[in-house]
Amino acid sequence: TELDVRDRTGGGDHFQVAVTSPRFAGLPLVEQHQLVYAALAGPLADGTIHELRISTKGP
Repeated sequence: TELDVRDRTGGGDHFQVAVTSPRFAGLPLVEQHQLVYAALAGPLADGTIHELRISTKGP
């Protein structure tokens, strides 16, 4: 699995993440993104992450 995280604004609450994982193999894009959102549910719910841009792909 490869993960690249970038703070888009320097404020620590707007992020762009790119994830490449064998876990995504055969999954539609929406399901890949749902897995990422689920992993970050806490920070998204409490406002620590205000904006999240996601890029995912399988191996």
